[in-house]
Order: sequence, then structure tokens, then C-alpha cells
Amino acid sequence: MTNNTQFEESTEYNLKINLSEKVVTRDKVYSILSKAIFRGDLKPGQRLVESKLAKLMKVSRTPIREAIIELVQKGLAVPSPPKGVKVAPLPTIEELTEFYDINGVLRGLAARKAAYNITPPQIKH
Repeated sequence: MTNNTQFEESTEYNLKINLSEKVVTRDKVYSILSKAIFRGDLKPGQRLVESKLAKLMKVSRTPIREAIIELVQKGLAVPSPPKGVKVAPLPTIEELTEFYDINGVLRGLAARKAAYNITPPQIKH
């Protein structure tokens, strides 16, 4: 059995893109880029150039631009003046510790609020 899946590889971005998929949307581009960031294929500080990514993924710049905006909104990329975007730096151990400490406190508060406000019919479910 042969695999007819075509992949496009880029040495600059260290990405492997599946070109057999017919539609590449903003969501697909976001998924590809965010996974590449989490895997370390896209390094902190590396520029995300719309035109190069669009050429690599064989799409217009619109889904690339929209995906990059989402990366910035979710903290995976940061604006790099005068124009452009770079992969965000990785959080430090101290930042991660603080995040999880705050997260734990908020979860505890949410559980307490839920317990105080629950009604008998909700308990049965």
C-alpha cells in the first residue's frame, strides 16, 4: 500500500505541511503554527512572515494573517515593531509557578462559589 500524501517541507520554518488536504483555513493554519511552536519547530524570537508562510502552505495571505492574529491573542506570538510578528518567548519557571498558583486559587474559589449556589435539583444531576 502506498501513501499518496504529499508533504511540503521548509528548512527555514522547519515545518512539514500536508498538501493533500483540499481546504486550508485559518483554523488549519493556526493549528499547524501553534503545534510547531509547542514542538519547538518554530523557535522563540523567530519571525513569522506572512508571505513566506503563505507560499509554503500554498494559500493566500488572509488565512495566514488571521492565524497569526490568533497566535498573538493567545500569547504564542508577539508584535515586533515596526511591523511583523515573532514567536513569543517561553515562560520562565517562575512565571509558570505563579500561573499554576493563581490557577489553583481561582479553581478553589470557583468550587466554593458553586457549592454555595447549588440548588437541590442541581445536586440530583
